Amino acid sequence: MKRATRILIPIMILLVSTMLAGCGGSPDKTVARFLDAFRAMDSAKMSKYVVGGDESQVVAEFQKDSRSNQLLSTLLGKMTYKVQKPAISNDTATVSAIITCVDVPELLKDVAPKAVGQAVSSLFNKNSDQDAGESTMQLMENAIKDSSVEMTTVNTEFALVRENGKWLIDFSDTSSRSFVKAVTGNLSQVFGE
Repeated sequence: MKRATRILIPIMILLVSTMLAGCGGSPDKTVARFLDAFRAMDSAKMSKYVVGGDESQVVAEFQKDSRSNQLLSTLLGKMTYKVQKPAISNDTATVSAIITCVDVPELLKDVAPKAVGQAVSSLFNKNSDQDAGESTMQLMENAIKDSSVEMTTVNTEFALVRENGKWLIDFSDTSSRSFVKAVTGNLSQVFGE
């Protein structure tokens, strides 16, 4: 009897943990996994955690321009987050995440004058074969990599729904605006939103 119990207990633990993993985990784990995939620019993984889960649009955005991807990757590499405990009500949940990333408006205030100066200078320099767009991208990348780059922290609310036993992020208008504001370092402030 003791021997049977010793064998059954580990099997039961394994079965229960497997069943719980199959139930989609918790809402806060869904948000954390999504944010990990977002930082890694992994559209296939991101789509697993979002209602609708159509990765084709995300893939198209990430594949448009490799130089922009490099800049975005550098920017997202600075992003950190802390996911809070979920508030669950039946098949819906809200999860707060405190997201810290580069303060993009402050970055632009620093980079814009330098970029304009370089562009004007290259216009009047006959020997310059410098591409203004490329030099601006390089200025931005250098500024992002700078250890003293200004960071900003935004508390973001994620709305989730449970579909087929799995928690998925529902990027409604409010959730998407909050998320975009957080991961762009309050860039919407530049446009008066």
